[in-house]
Amino acid sequence: MGSGNKRRNNKARIAAIAADPEAASALLQQAAARSRTDPQAAFDRLYPNNRTAVSDLGPAFFTKYLYFAGGGDPPTRAASSTRTSPWPCRRPAVGHRCR
Repeated sequence: MGSGNKRRNNKARIAAIAADPEAASALLQQAAARSRTDPQAAFDRLYPNNRTAVSDLGPAFFTKYLYFAGGGDPPTRAASSTRTSPWPCRRPAVGHRCR
């Protein structure tokens, strides 16, 4: 997911999940459920106090995960290029505003 052909750090990412799969699964499921109503709270659950909740998985992974897990509104995901992003961002994409 997002690694392209390089697959950098994938062994470390897999090991982080494998170290405690039940905890990682519960965390990801809780965040996915919360993303449908409060994407900021869901992101904060995975990245509390600007620290990753799962070793070797960071904000880029979490943002993609939450978006596809249900945080985005399917009918409007790509409908507008001038909407405000539902996700916290440091630098908005072209045509988007950070909230």
